[in-house]
Amino acid sequence: MSLDVIIPLPFLIARDFDLDEAETMLRKHIAWAKEIKLDTFLTDYKPPEVLAKYFPYGFLCNDKEGRPVTYTDFGNLDFKGMWNSSRPSDVLKAAVLYAEQDAIYLHQQNKKLGKSFTKVGYIYNLENLSLANVTSMKTADLVMNHYRAYLDNYPERMKYVYLINGKII
Repeated sequence: MSLDVIIPLPFLIARDFDLDEAETMLRKHIAWAKEIKLDTFLTDYKPPEVLAKYFPYGFLCNDKEGRPVTYTDFGNLDFKGMWNSSRPSDVLKAAVLYAEQDAIYLHQQNKKLGKSFTKVGYIYNLENLSLANVTSMKTADLVMNHYRAYLDNYPERMKYVYLINGKII
């Protein structure tokens, strides 16, 4: 490992303080951030209208400690309509947009409360989720790519995830 690299704590924690692995993870994150132009992403990227209007994601509340909690209504998402009106890359970019918006709200909440929270809570509603949607390769690929990108580029951001109404119909 070169000594000129300063590794942020979340990358170190995510790699159990293995400096070489944390540096590799950080370097991959930097390359990814350059590739998607993360420094101007919030101002330059506009999701397709269908995702901006119908993707069921948003800030829900703050938990009892003051951390932001977001809510996603996956169970009532029109997967077929989403796939017919947007590309998988658009859905992944929209997910990055939401992750960046979460980071901004987290920063604002920290400033407001004088805290130093680094994590966000997530609630996923699975009500009305169909087996066809769960087993669709397009959807499975998207979910895997989304979580891989999230874990690789937003390490230690997830405080908890609650799955509610988890009966697949």
